[in-house]
Amino acid sequence: MFSILLSFVYSALILYHVHGEIEYQQFIDIYKLYSNSFYLAIKKLIDLGLVSTRIDSSSYPSKKMASLTDKGKNIADHLKAIDDIL
Repeated sequence: MFSILLSFVYSALILYHVHGEIEYQQFIDIYKLYSNSFYLAIKKLIDLGLVSTRIDSSSYPSKKMASLTDKGKNIADHLKAIDDIL
């Protein structure tokens, strides 16, 4: 279970780092995740202070968006550097 969560966290941080802000559903579609798994993992990222969320109500239906916090960006930078080495 830990390795799955770690893999998700890594993927999420890199994806958010590249895109800046992304819709929940777009992330689920890209990684072909089950919604329940995604929501548990994103909650963990929010609890750790790595991701912040907002509701985009400029369109219907409204969309839940997520982006990295400064702390999340810092960690994503380090993960990207490690990824470049590997």
